[in-house]
Amino acid sequence: MPGASSAREPLIMTSQGEHSQLVIEEESNLEETEDVGCRRRCPKILIAFIAIYLVILVLFLGVAVKLRKTSAYPHVIVIIVDDLGWNDVEWNDPDMRTPTLKALLENGVLLNNSYAHPFDSPSRAATFTGMYPFHMGLQHERMDPYTPTFLPDNFAMLPAHLKKLSYKTYLVGKWHLGFCDWKYTPVKRGFDSFTGFYTDHLDYYTHRDAKGHYDFRTGEMVDFEAEGTHSTNVIVGRAGDIIRNHEVAVPLFLVISFQAVHSPVQVPQNYLNETCAHINDTSRRAMCAMAAMMDEGIANVTSKLRDKNMLGNSVIIVTSDNGGVTAQGSSNGPFRGENGELYEGGTRVMSLVASEYYLSSKGYTYNGLFHQVDWFPTIVSITGTPIPKDLDGLNHWHALSTDGPSPRSEVVYNIDETYNNAAIRIDDFKLIEGSPNFTHPGHPGHTQAPQLYDLSSDPGETNNLAEAMPEKLEYLRSRLESQRKSLVPAVDKGKAIASDPSLWNNIWSPGWC
Repeated sequence: MPGASSAREPLIMTSQGEHSQLVIEEESNLEETEDVGCRRRCPKILIAFIAIYLVILVLFLGVAVKLRKTSAYPHVIVIIVDDLGWNDVEWNDPDMRTPTLKALLENGVLLNNSYAHPFDSPSRAATFTGMYPFHMGLQHERMDPYTPTFLPDNFAMLPAHLKKLSYKTYLVGKWHLGFCDWKYTPVKRGFDSFTGFYTDHLDYYTHRDAKGHYDFRTGEMVDFEAEGTHSTNVIVGRAGDIIRNHEVAVPLFLVISFQAVHSPVQVPQNYLNETCAHINDTSRRAMCAMAAMMDEGIANVTSKLRDKNMLGNSVIIVTSDNGGVTAQGSSNGPFRGENGELYEGGTRVMSLVASEYYLSSKGYTYNGLFHQVDWFPTIVSITGTPIPKDLDGLNHWHALSTDGPSPRSEVVYNIDETYNNAAIRIDDFKLIEGSPNFTHPGHPGHTQAPQLYDLSSDPGETNNLAEAMPEKLEYLRSRLESQRKSLVPAVDKGKAIASDPSLWNNIWSPGWC
């Protein structure tokens, strides 16, 4: 239209209108050229961008899938060694061969003041319930398989609690907490699965006691497939099967309860003649061999966890149920006493906790006081869920994982009204009343004289300070008496004729109480 400017004309014309128009046309042509170039290049850039985006997305999804396969709670592996002495590990005695346990400490914490009941059944009861045995009527020795003794079912067990958090719970190995009725057996007390034995003092290969009574089950069924295979190998093999078949996204609670290193001393010759051949003393060499085989089994378990991509999300606990038996070649030095005694040698036990991820501090020794009752609340604390109330146990997880102070200043070793003895430790001082070696009142060796020791300067309990420190003695006595008020009388029902395995096809069996 006349008087209207072209779409390509400038809004203001100059005296060099024609030239300006040319410049504008050239610029326009340049823009068209750039548009053409973009149409050629941009698709390639866009494709490259999309490709990079897809790669990132795939990587992200891969991580997400991996995370979805990881349990929300840590896998917890509790390994209980039977009668392992303080010196039966290589960091306390270089002649021992326990490299796996030592390696665990690189990502772990060694508990230097960890205590247990001097007998195995009460010790295991404390571990699984968070309660002192004298609060359950279980303070008096081990459970005799001929008597209707058991862990009372009014005390909740750790596996039953963890099942509420969606854990799959397994026990492989020794139970020794009662079996006279099916309701007292592992699969009725919180374990989804059980493979092992109810009693103790069994042959490692035949899984029979001295009278030929068989004791090995899977679930409620007698398991004769184990017969002829060393119990350490059976236990490790079954534990490996559990790990291999476990769904990684489901939290695992696996208790591996070794028969080793309990008597009788039975071990393949290669551990005696090769692994521990450097030890001249016959009984000590045998103990080295038993511990080495057990340690090798633990290595097999950790390897299975690693193969299943579960090790990084696991917490591994290893503890002995009580001190070692010196007659079997065990050593509890520098402590006095042994298995079955209230002295440190019977009650102060090797314990460690290891985790690649969950420990903020690791590779150190935790010197805080600790008792087996503390495992229950400490394990629950790792999950970040509320801890049951009214436990004797205390939660040490923050202290263990950060090298912090222990929440415990007092440990009750035991209170036994049958033997009329008891012991307590408060800070560094320890009081023993009655005979520390569980002789009955009136029998030779029994004494009522109190024994007071300062364990910080006298870990061997050789210098009795009872007369020299009467005020300290009275203070510990008053605390012990305060604890005695809550004692539950020991269960002692006597032997039951119906328990005799000869009435059950020579198999230790439930169903007689």
